[in-house]
Amino acid sequence: MRKEIIIYSIFLLIYVNANSDIKSKKKKSWRDKDIRDMTDADLEHLLDQWEENEEPLEPDELPEHLRPSPKIELSKLNMSDSDNVLKVTKKGKSVMMFVDTNEDMSNEEADTIMQIWQTSLRNNHIVTER
Repeated sequence: MRKEIIIYSIFLLIYVNANSDIKSKKKKSWRDKDIRDMTDADLEHLLDQWEENEEPLEPDELPEHLRPSPKIELSKLNMSDSDNVLKVTKKGKSVMMFVDTNEDMSNEEADTIMQIWQTSLRNNHIVTER
């Protein structure tokens, strides 16, 4: 009887040990998965885990389309001055600006003038692209 209990307990220990190894391998297999073998769903899950405990960003650090827009008081706004209206409504947002050059200018002269303007704007911390 005692011999049977010892044999039974040995088999039980082997079974429990083998079972725990299988569970730990399953957990490691997802974590140790090569990045090239991950699917889009795996990457999305990984991103969700990454951002789970992050603090929310400050409003000025958010992308431009997610920033809260400032409150505009229309009663104080002078609608006759279009530059002032544009300045107030587009504050903190990207604005497209188009420039026409003189038709008498050559392409080289226009490029030189545009480079000067672009450098001046960049020195003022205004991002410009041509």
